[in-house]
Amino acid sequence: MGFYSSNVHGDNIPGDVVEINDGYYQQLLNDQALGNVIVFDESTRQPIAVTPAPISDVELAQAMRRQRDSLLGASDWTQVVDAPVDRQAWRAYRELLRQVPDQAGFPQEIHWPLSPENH
Repeated sequence: MGFYSSNVHGDNIPGDVVEINDGYYQQLLNDQALGNVIVFDESTRQPIAVTPAPISDVELAQAMRRQRDSLLGASDWTQVVDAPVDRQAWRAYRELLRQVPDQAGFPQEIHWPLSPENH
């Protein structure tokens, strides 16, 4: 689903679009900014904003592990022998990242360690 404007897209607009007025468009964007998701309601044939379904603890834990893995991957270079950084500080930071899933509040409450470059 997407939004189209003839001013922007010209004639390159799909044939099955549903026209909405500017006020409703702004309302949908405001609802989205508040955390809602815009979906197409088949019964009304209109886009609507809905509250997203909460994610499970398992899904949240998976997402937090992906975040942790991303931070580890982004700091891999700090462990190269000739890296111009305090390797010991980075090693300690990386160990704290590995311990994130062991925190008492995981996955809802995580205390992310600060990287040595942010100290």
